[in-house]
Amino acid sequence: MVRSLFRDERDYLTGHLTKTTLEEHRTSLGFTPALEGIWGNAVLAEMLDPCQHAIFDWVHNTVQDGVFSHEFVHYMANCPAASWENPESFLDDGWRFPHSSRLVRSSFDSLLSALDDGNLSGHNRPSATNILTFCGLIRFWLCDHAPSRDKACLEAILDFIGLLQYAKYCEGQIKAENMVDEVARAMLQGYGKYMRLANALHGYDWAISESHWNFHSIFAYMIRGRVYDTFPIERLHRRVKPFARHIEHTECFERSVLTKLVAYQCKEGQLDDDVVLMGRTQPISHFATASLGPCARATDACNIEGELQVFSGDFIRSGDKCAQVVQAVAFGDDNSVRIIVRVWTSTRSTANFLDILRISDDHEAWGPSVDSVLLPLAWRMTDDANAIVLSHP
Repeated sequence: MVRSLFRDERDYLTGHLTKTTLEEHRTSLGFTPALEGIWGNAVLAEMLDPCQHAIFDWVHNTVQDGVFSHEFVHYMANCPAASWENPESFLDDGWRFPHSSRLVRSSFDSLLSALDDGNLSGHNRPSATNILTFCGLIRFWLCDHAPSRDKACLEAILDFIGLLQYAKYCEGQIKAENMVDEVARAMLQGYGKYMRLANALHGYDWAISESHWNFHSIFAYMIRGRVYDTFPIERLHRRVKPFARHIEHTECFERSVLTKLVAYQCKEGQLDDDVVLMGRTQPISHFATASLGPCARATDACNIEGELQVFSGDFIRSGDKCAQVVQAVAFGDDNSVRIIVRVWTSTRSTANFLDILRISDDHEAWGPSVDSVLLPLAWRMTDDANAIVLSHP
């Protein structure tokens, strides 16, 4: 099947097959392998099979085309309080978002557009990243709704998604505290709770195939202690687009040659994982010199991993700590960059998505590390000068 689809793609690139015919073949087989993905590498293809692929693809099993989308569409259609004016007004009620999360608004627009077509899995479906951001907001939006069986089902799957994100983004802390088994058990109990509620509400025939694979994903985490990143192809597509935009209208032969060249360039290109200064220059704070020694420069913003931008005042997470950005500074002979942050004290965590924070005077210097990814967070200030933050992006 994979070889036949690759032959079709080759014929399409050389002008011997129309795009419509290619899409029809892919649809009839229900599979779209990517040349630059697992199935384009003979060695990896021998090591993996479709079952293993489904086990690790927690994003699509749970979020995009998965149980959350299935459950959310049902809730929007059956809950009297589930009008779109309601979550939009909730979003406007004091919530603030880092510059790197400015697409939260566009995720609402894409979700609205998809729901106008009757589902979240159509041609104009929102990205899995947008839906994951959306999940945290919806978890709080539900708090104002009257108890119901529909609400309990949606809350259960959202709490399971929160545990998955915790396992992924706090891997270093979980392993350091030997909590992998505990987190895995919480996942198993949480997803089991959702399935029991869903079966009682909808009946066994309502379940989709992804419902089954999520149990396997939990056992895979239990064995390996890691929730693997399942966005590599999406990331590669983003890297290809700036090149492909200039060649998409060339002749078929030129396009086939240039496509291979672009694929090679993207494969060889290295992602920049460093922190880079950007924004306006600021006076260097005494917190920076106290943490790092003499600093060469300070700015009110920085860029992380080529995509993520954080500005002074934004809330970010590293492992189990939440902090507010003070400034970014360059220090040392090699002008290494660190983010100076004020670490807020967590007073309460609830629903796997929400942290209540109290301001503190503790300052630290943060940078990206293997175990703790820097993540921007949405936040809302409270009347008592505390902050409410989404625990995960």
